[in-house]
Amino acid sequence: MCGICGIALADSDAAVDPSELARMSATIVHRGPDSEGSFLGAGVGLAARRLKIIDLDHGDQPIANEDATLQLVFNGEIYNFRELRRELERLGHRFRTHSDTEVIVHAWEEWGDASLGRLRGMFAFALWNAEDDSLLLAVDRFGIKPLYYAHSPASLVFGSELGAVAACNRVPRELDDAALAEYLTLGYIPPPATIFERVRKLPPGTLLRWRRGESPATARYWAPPAETQRRPASDLRRELRSALRDAVESHLVSDVPVGVLLSGGLDSSTVLALMCELGAAPVQTFSVGFGARGFDELEPARRVAGYFGAEHHELVLESDAPAVLEEIVGHFHEPFADPAALPLYEVARLAGSHVKVALSGDGGDELLVGYTTFRGVEAARIAQRLPGPVRHWLRATRPLPRGPSRLAGAARLWDTRLRESTLPPLDAYRRKITLAGLDALAPLLSGDLRSRLAGRDPFRRVDAVLDGHAGPPLARAVAASRGVSLPGDMLVKVDRMSMAHSLEVRVPLLDHVLAELVATIPVEQLFPRWRLKGLIKDTLGDVLPRDVIRRPKHGFDVPLALWFRGDLGRFAEDVLLDPRSRDRGLVEPRTLAAALRAQRAGDANSAPQLWTLLVLELWFAACFDSTTK
Repeated sequence: MCGICGIALADSDAAVDPSELARMSATIVHRGPDSEGSFLGAGVGLAARRLKIIDLDHGDQPIANEDATLQLVFNGEIYNFRELRRELERLGHRFRTHSDTEVIVHAWEEWGDASLGRLRGMFAFALWNAEDDSLLLAVDRFGIKPLYYAHSPASLVFGSELGAVAACNRVPRELDDAALAEYLTLGYIPPPATIFERVRKLPPGTLLRWRRGESPATARYWAPPAETQRRPASDLRRELRSALRDAVESHLVSDVPVGVLLSGGLDSSTVLALMCELGAAPVQTFSVGFGARGFDELEPARRVAGYFGAEHHELVLESDAPAVLEEIVGHFHEPFADPAALPLYEVARLAGSHVKVALSGDGGDELLVGYTTFRGVEAARIAQRLPGPVRHWLRATRPLPRGPSRLAGAARLWDTRLRESTLPPLDAYRRKITLAGLDALAPLLSGDLRSRLAGRDPFRRVDAVLDGHAGPPLARAVAASRGVSLPGDMLVKVDRMSMAHSLEVRVPLLDHVLAELVATIPVEQLFPRWRLKGLIKDTLGDVLPRDVIRRPKHGFDVPLALWFRGDLGRFAEDVLLDPRSRDRGLVEPRTLAAALRAQRAGDANSAPQLWTLLVLELWFAACFDSTTK
């Protein structure tokens, strides 16, 4: 696992400034603290920071082919590199290391772009070809590993993180208001956009080729199968069980110990169960929970770890969000408001103090239909059969219990779900994936910002996937989750929070061989009788504890509303009502101050909106208020 960056200049007679390349590389030292390397050629510079996982004694980057016409920097892991190496050696290629990085160089030398289809793993790499002065950038099929780039007539700049690209003086930092509208609605910015107009994120399953004198060209090299086929449930269970086991086994390739981030839910428990079945025991497991009542997930994880004889480590988080929030915001390098980043940051810190590699269950909800959102889409589809006046009555305003009591919270949640279920199914999906929302935020935003955002469509990326899928509403919603929120939110969160602590997190449930199988299964067979992840539960009923199979879906909720009544509320007031924040002209100070007071008093719950604005202001302060770029 590594961090990579580089600069390619349109003028081959120009030289890349080594100090500028070093400055970019310094921003990603946390991604690879074990070694560093660089390559400077005619109008090009590449740099890499390495976290040693495979071939610990060799394999430092950049790595070249036999005649040094190809230079590669690589972030990720190729799980089938040994099989590919044997094939390439039979074809006459000579290797100097035992690393997976070198396999990519020779694979591309042998098969060109088709080599991407042979790689099994997570990856983002840059390959410089001195023979034709071209640069190839590529990311894995789901975008597990990130790659950002900025193009101008004079150069192409790239990096593993947005901060590495922005550290280059060639890259302007002008805001993209359309991306800001997406952030204020969804809590993240879907690829290929970033918060900066001139910087883009390479989408999943995509390659980019740049040659001197030409504009960069992107192309998709992979997409999941589009056709589904019904087959007997017994056949599906057998196929899925085999693919799951194979996926987990492939992800155990490592020269260092491998642990598990364990929530106690179905996905991470599945990964742990199959690791033990494959003989990986004893496994170190890591969990995090909250001291707040109703939010503690530690007990289920503790039971699962005990069931499989794991060496378990856990951490309890109290209301200390302000202590690490600025650190967390700094690692994203753009506004990112998914509050689950906070516990993930802490469990990665815990795991990183014991192991260098951990498997997680991320991707299971998107791949295997696990979000309660999907059940809501189906409920909305059925509710459309009700007469219009009945649906209108159900959406009408009803008095609800006020205050912070659990009864009031449950009533509000039930009311929200009931209202959403009366909407058309895809409208219900959009509502359910909204974190804050422009409508709810509007009173808190300045008139100038509201004008700038007017007419911006925050669901443009979501709708592009929904409109491009021909299936029923549920299948279209699942496709949007896989194509937008997975690479834009979930995988960004996992990558940044784990690499902040130099921890490599692998996601076997997003193995592309497994994903291609699942893509051929009709969504109703993945979701039998409205049972979230019903097929995988039926498949693994013999290896998982019964309470894991029967446990209702429970997302990793963060007690924001509670925290805003304590330290987080005081911190938010200090930050959002500070003169620097007021002078930025993004918020309406009086309305915002009233909302903060109401939240702290428990008279209202606008925690998602306040959190979204707090993260935005912290990002602005980190990005623009510093005296150095």
